Amino acid sequence: MPQPPQLDFHDFLIFYELLRDPFKSANKIASTLGLAPGTVRERIGSMKKRGFLGQDREISDPVLGNRTTSEVSVAYNPSSLGLMRQHVLFSQIPNEETLQTLINFCDAHPYTHYRAITFGQGFGLYTQFDVPPETCGQMKALYHHLGDAFDVEVSVLETKTRISSIPDFSDYSIFDGWKMPRLDKLWTEFKPRGNPPVSPDLPKKLTGFDLSLLRELTINAKVSVTFLANQYNRPKPSVSRHMKSVRDRFVERGLLVYDPSVFNLDNVLVISGEFVPDGELTSSSFEEFVKSNVLPFNSVLYHDQTRFLWITTAPATYSSQISKFIWQRTSSKTLQISQIDRNSRFSYFFYNLNFEEGRGWKTNSKYIIDDPLNTIGLKVPHLKSL
Repeated sequence: MPQPPQLDFHDFLIFYELLRDPFKSANKIASTLGLAPGTVRERIGSMKKRGFLGQDREISDPVLGNRTTSEVSVAYNPSSLGLMRQHVLFSQIPNEETLQTLINFCDAHPYTHYRAITFGQGFGLYTQFDVPPETCGQMKALYHHLGDAFDVEVSVLETKTRISSIPDFSDYSIFDGWKMPRLDKLWTEFKPRGNPPVSPDLPKKLTGFDLSLLRELTINAKVSVTFLANQYNRPKPSVSRHMKSVRDRFVERGLLVYDPSVFNLDNVLVISGEFVPDGELTSSSFEEFVKSNVLPFNSVLYHDQTRFLWITTAPATYSSQISKFIWQRTSSKTLQISQIDRNSRFSYFFYNLNFEEGRGWKTNSKYIIDDPLNTIGLKVPHLKSL
């Protein structure tokens, strides 16, 4: 098994600056840390070559053509695009052939956002689909049709509520590793204050050019305006304005691609279940707990008022505490705890061709049901929306 890249003190300091702001320039980092700009650039390049930071590599994108990836991408907000994110857990997958077929289905479906293999009680597949709201019923029926066809369990959570935490490495030592209090102690000391009301996302006018730029950003958030101006044959000031609009309207944050195993963050848990009525862990208190960064590891919480799905990264020694903490405070009958195979995680670039300017998102049954099923050789049923 390959060893994680070795970093020294200055590498860590530079990484922390990039984690706070992935778009921060080498000159600004140098000024903050008292280093020479050339030294910062050299160390960032070295961290890329060693595989700690995402590497620059050439790809052939089927939509945009030849592009270059970098260590920075973006997370977009599906609801700002008028889409609903559906979380689907396929569990109790009987064999590798079925697992590969479900992966092929995800690859074929135009609205797939993310997939990862899980293991716990057998093997599973956790997926995310960003779909037009009017297709939600059909899509749910489609997932259950796949479950019936391949004899796998299917669980679907549909919610606009997404709460995420930002990794905080102040409790990590490059010499001693993580020095964390027990999770029960952190929860006891945590004081929920009540969430302010969240304003709903308002529908926004979408254009084909803006959505092409959003795909560009999910490939490489550091793509230059000059390059885009040449690719789209538009003046640089126009491209710059559109880029700012896309970032302001649709992008949640920049994502720094790095190797978490350097920090012993080897376990990625997918935990789903139901809240206990009148229990101490409620949808609102759980929201605040994740958002407050009391737990310093990267995590994302999705929920409605009764059900939740929590994805969290933690050291192996802390994952058992997380699992026990949730088990003690939620309904054990519906609780599912799985671990993601980190090497199987795959995020799809935003697929701008789902949108037709002047007509909206593609929603016809052939596009969202027939074609993906035909790709995996499955007969197209008459689906009744759920």
